[in-house]
Amino acid sequence: MTAISGVDTKTGIKMTGGTEEGYYMVLSAFCRDALKRLEQLETKIKEDTGYHADELSVFITNFHAIKSSSASIGAVEVSVEATRLESAGKNGDIAFIRKNIGKFTLKYSKLIKDINSALKLYNEDSTVSSDNIPAISALLQELGIAIKSEKAQNIDLVLGKIYQQPLDVKTKQVLDKVSNDILMMEFDDAAKKIGEFYAAKIQD
Repeated sequence: MTAISGVDTKTGIKMTGGTEEGYYMVLSAFCRDALKRLEQLETKIKEDTGYHADELSVFITNFHAIKSSSASIGAVEVSVEATRLESAGKNGDIAFIRKNIGKFTLKYSKLIKDINSALKLYNEDSTVSSDNIPAISALLQELGIAIKSEKAQNIDLVLGKIYQQPLDVKTKQVLDKVSNDILMMEFDDAAKKIGEFYAAKIQD
């Protein structure tokens, strides 16, 4: 497991299912979400027009999400600071927000950058031998059937089997997108992606 500055990866792995593969998948989803939230925060700082009641509500929602997601991956320090900013928002403490939000966005941005660097190393080190392709293809077919059943237990079982295999970058990217669809209950989209990817795999 690649060390990530500001992240207790052992805790993160335990909190996200107990496997490095699953943890890296969560880290990837974390970065995508974090980049969107960071952009919103930085835009607000540049505008510097104060925080109205409706904007403060969005601010609180963002920091609540950052607090929870950071804690789940083991980024305790960022989570703690997000908690303080969330509390300041709830208390209407605009002075505290103005004083600390700039420092927070810098730390949050660094966390995202460090995680992305770890993900890049992980993807570069992950390869699938030609001998393993039939096993992956069979599991992808099994996953497609599980998704169509729309039963979380079946889907999680097959995903667990897949993540025990060595996976190439493209397979991980597809599974990442499929997992997002499943989380959003978009089972038809998830099944379509797996079907198309499976068809391409068996032609390789």
